[in-house]
Amino acid sequence: MAELANAETCVATGSGLAAITAVLAAHAGPGRHILVSAGVYGPTRVFCDKELVPSGTDVEYFAHDVDVSALLRDTTSLVFVETPASLTMEMWDVPAICAAAHDRGVPVACDATWGTPVFFDAHALGVDISVHAATKFINGHSDLLLGLVTGTLDALAGVRAYCDRSGTHAAPDTCWLTLRGLRTLAVRMERHQRSVRA
Repeated sequence: MAELANAETCVATGSGLAAITAVLAAHAGPGRHILVSAGVYGPTRVFCDKELVPSGTDVEYFAHDVDVSALLRDTTSLVFVETPASLTMEMWDVPAICAAAHDRGVPVACDATWGTPVFFDAHALGVDISVHAATKFINGHSDLLLGLVTGTLDALAGVRAYCDRSGTHAAPDTCWLTLRGLRTLAVRMERHQRSVRA
């Protein structure tokens, strides 16, 4: 998966939500500020509101047409975006978000489940941490739950450590089954695209 995503490494978790929460939790903490795109996967927002905020993290949601540079603070520890948005299919300007965040030394994480690395090369656009609910397109056989997080070793160090502490790593058999899905991912995504357009 790291090779497919043009990344240095990959962390596998027990589900897509486990991957998302690991990324968010690794960058959360009292006094920290996290920017999250509006329209993210429902449970992502629930985790932010019910777990991160009560533990002292300031979570702020932003719309697709907002200039992120105006929202960044000295305490911002992460910008988390999902594009297209799970429910509205709104698109975010990922290169612009990454440029603004990186100017302030803030990493960007992106839930790239919908595009997969076949149609959405997140790291090439500047994303530091790319998250995938591999349960969906990447596996493609509707018979498992899996989350995948790609990036550099440095970018994923905190995520990997969080997974070690919380026990959210994926089972080996699940990873083995997902290798089967990766073999046909490009073909399936092309067919999905043709069907949607038709």
